[in-house]
Amino acid sequence: MSHGTACTHCGEHGEHEHLDSREHARTRRRRLALVVAARATIVPLTALLVLLATPAPRSGIWALVAGLAVWALSTGVGVGASALWMPAVGRTAALMRGALVAAGLVPLLALAAAWLGASSPAGAWQYAALVGTGYLAGGFGAEILRLWRLRSLLGQDTREGEVARDSAAITHHQDQDGLDLLATALTGALVGLYVWLTGLLWPLVVVLVPLHVAIVAVRRRAGVRRARTQRAVKVDA
Repeated sequence: MSHGTACTHCGEHGEHEHLDSREHARTRRRRLALVVAARATIVPLTALLVLLATPAPRSGIWALVAGLAVWALSTGVGVGASALWMPAVGRTAALMRGALVAAGLVPLLALAAAWLGASSPAGAWQYAALVGTGYLAGGFGAEILRLWRLRSLLGQDTREGEVARDSAAITHHQDQDGLDLLATALTGALVGLYVWLTGLLWPLVVVLVPLHVAIVAVRRRAGVRRARTQRAVKVDA
């Protein structure tokens, strides 16, 4: 509803709009359940389809493990780098730097996975696709845990739940559950592509490292700009 005087929700003056936080939370919880279900379905379905096309399914399992290792190592190093930078440069810059460090590692780790799979009885494209699916399993798994915790918090009848619902209503224009799913899926596909390309010609990693860093940098900066624009619109309102 509109407020011409001091707002009873946030204390602001002037005309602006408020969503009903509980109604928005119910809608968001339904949407979160859908995107969690989509993530939980995509990985096993993709893995099953590729394994069925693989002449040696057992070797395909190891390709999935290799992809999961690529995700775990790159993510772990990126998180550690962010933690080291945060006291010096602040949270936003540290997260950006950590993401770029992780991005630079991804093609290198894909090359390592390609070398490990050089003698695999699985075909080159099947092995690469399974490594990408393993990476996707790690990324989607972490997102499922985060999103399910958020869904649970939005439904709690506690002070923490109330704060989470109010915050979700205020920042509803920043919800990008579907886009986040697509971005992670694209990264998994890129990992599979990197494994296939470096398996054919390993010096390509010299090109793939800066390329992947640039892709991640563009995406992260676009997100930062979008958040700043949305905050400016809210202030103007």
